[in-house]
Amino acid sequence: MKAFLSTFLIFIFKIAISQISYGPYPYTLDTEGQSETIFTVQLNQPNIAALKAEDEITDNYKDIPWRFGAVEDVNIDFFQVASQKTLPDGTKRYRLLINSNDAISINLNYSSFELAEGTRLFIHNEDFTETIGAFTSENNKDKGDFATTLTKGKSAIVEVLEPQGQKVASNVVISSIVYGYRSLIDKAADFGNAASCNIDINCNEGNLWQNEKRSVVLILKSNNSRWCSGALVNNVQQDGKPYILTASHCGLDAASSIFIFNYESANCSPRTDGSLSQSIVGSTLRANNYETDFSLFELSSTPPASYNVFYSGWDATGRTPKNATGIHHARGDVKKIAIDFDTLKSAKYSVATLTNGHWEVSDWDLGTTQTVSSGSPLYNESHRIVGQLHGGRAACGNDEPDFYGKFDKSWDYQSAASKQLKAWLDPNGTNTKVLNGYDPNPAAFDRDIELLNFEGQTYYQCGNPGTQSILLSNRGNDTIFNFELIYTLNNNTPVTVFISDTLLRNEVSTFNLPPIIFNKGINTLSINVGSINTASDQNVINNTLTASVVGFIPNYTVSFEFKTDDYGSELSYIIKDSTNQYTLYNNGSFVNNSGGNVFHYDYCFSPGCYTLNLKDIGNDGYCCGFGQGYTLITMNNGLDTILYETSFASSSKSYKFCITDSTTSLNDFDNKNYFSIFPNPTKDKVEIKLKDSNTIQSILLTDISGRVIYYNEQSPTATVDLQGLKPSIYFLTVTTKNGKQTEKIIKQ
Repeated sequence: MKAFLSTFLIFIFKIAISQISYGPYPYTLDTEGQSETIFTVQLNQPNIAALKAEDEITDNYKDIPWRFGAVEDVNIDFFQVASQKTLPDGTKRYRLLINSNDAISINLNYSSFELAEGTRLFIHNEDFTETIGAFTSENNKDKGDFATTLTKGKSAIVEVLEPQGQKVASNVVISSIVYGYRSLIDKAADFGNAASCNIDINCNEGNLWQNEKRSVVLILKSNNSRWCSGALVNNVQQDGKPYILTASHCGLDAASSIFIFNYESANCSPRTDGSLSQSIVGSTLRANNYETDFSLFELSSTPPASYNVFYSGWDATGRTPKNATGIHHARGDVKKIAIDFDTLKSAKYSVATLTNGHWEVSDWDLGTTQTVSSGSPLYNESHRIVGQLHGGRAACGNDEPDFYGKFDKSWDYQSAASKQLKAWLDPNGTNTKVLNGYDPNPAAFDRDIELLNFEGQTYYQCGNPGTQSILLSNRGNDTIFNFELIYTLNNNTPVTVFISDTLLRNEVSTFNLPPIIFNKGINTLSINVGSINTASDQNVINNTLTASVVGFIPNYTVSFEFKTDDYGSELSYIIKDSTNQYTLYNNGSFVNNSGGNVFHYDYCFSPGCYTLNLKDIGNDGYCCGFGQGYTLITMNNGLDTILYETSFASSSKSYKFCITDSTTSLNDFDNKNYFSIFPNPTKDKVEIKLKDSNTIQSILLTDISGRVIYYNEQSPTATVDLQGLKPSIYFLTVTTKNGKQTEKIIKQ
């Protein structure tokens, strides 16, 4: 580090103040309009090419926090070197210029930060168009260390205003300076740096998440040269204690990390850069655990009312979320949202993590995550946190998964208070496992119900009247005692349902509509809010839900059998309608097991064609390197085979199958009961067991296409060897002295 005196010219103009912490800058700049000499610290330029070469590698991993700056260690006693000037009102002003050749941003860390009462510290960018502060004695920490957030540009001016007659000395020592070589606050750098498929939180997809977004923070960490995400969470006492949940791998320095609220674009289009001014410096680590990759910090101060924060609710029951939403800062950009409409899977993220200690988002349906998303919250369908982002390979243009450490495993899996959430979020041991969010600020409306989504089977109904469940929340100030839901089916006459129940502010709950008879095919079901406490809902923007419901009338029960290979946790499937638009059934809750596991499900279909999508995040399917899996779809107690698939050996594959009013069987034979075969399915051979005193005259084995595999009429035996044949469906035709019979064989 080199320090030298230089002349830095300051001219008169009106300052644009970013007001944070404890008050605005009290003056127009340099009221005398004269230039002054300011002591200057000139930063050494880091090897940016080498840093970016490292970044090319580490940026691909979400579990490595994203780096934007190089740290230069210094030891600058501010009051010993800063230039001094007495202003006309008697205030003593100290200024220090920190300069670089071409840094994008500059931010400071302090080993000592003790301001006397009445003394204020500000930091300006080089042209005084941006100011952070004032920082006062209220910002003093017990340990004395501190940090301040970024200023744009290649220079920063540290200024202290000391009131006339100040008797108590202040002490400020700068211990390191972060030279920003790529920055989230510069439009040429990271504003807009998230990939194209990312969705801003204030676009339509984020309309129902306007409360939860106020919880999510951008965190400056690791000598304040790297970024992560996190979320402000509620506790059972609902007292506004400022706990931040993030990822353990972010490795925050609790005392000096900076937590930035409300960095977002004000609009979906056109997008605008957000403000970094609403920040809190410093925290205390309360608990962390690498097995589920969580850390819980308590902020050094409560966010002020002007930050308009929200404390997110959570779910520690371990119930599998039916869908999921992530809110995060992709690559340090303004706040984003990602949504997965499918049921989550339990998973193990790495060797060091807990078995089934993570939720797997197999494939985001809307948006994605990137680096700096690490530590961001994952919400279930009830808008409660169920995990925080550990890592994953999800990105624009792929179907790769993300993994979130489970909130319920972090809750009390470890008994020590320093390794669990329960001791801090439920300090009195009430055993509360589900908690709604907490809003310390008044709501915009007294009466406001927000319809969140449909619960349960939304997209199909098997022949009988179906009960639809609606998830909703009280977003108004008033406690709700009764309300109306109005539903409309296929634009027919609306039906009003009166519900009498108590719903507290921010409480999320599920309510059932009466049974509804759907038509065959695609139905449109719309739900609206009527009155609340016999008066009108004051906010109509969040009052409507619409869903397409597929009516299966008449309906058939189809048997779906799914066998995994050794790595079942990598596998999942989705069954969609003929348009490949509506998801009818999906599953991905499989576990690893040597030899695989067989799962049986009964699904409802009406006549028509459907699409089965198989997926494997290991990119090798269930055939054939690590065991042999299969998919078998049958009807009529297994007599009619609709689909038998054994060759899936890639990351994804799609199959079409059809259900018709007539039997769609691969084994449609008018058989006599001359013999039986066992075992079936089989891995190697089957035995023929004759009925009565029958004898075998010939044996014919064919594959599903009719190709002859084996024929013997000379010396047929009661054993048929299938070793060496690939897994598939085969047909065994046996001619006996009493007649001919054909049976289907499933070769595993």
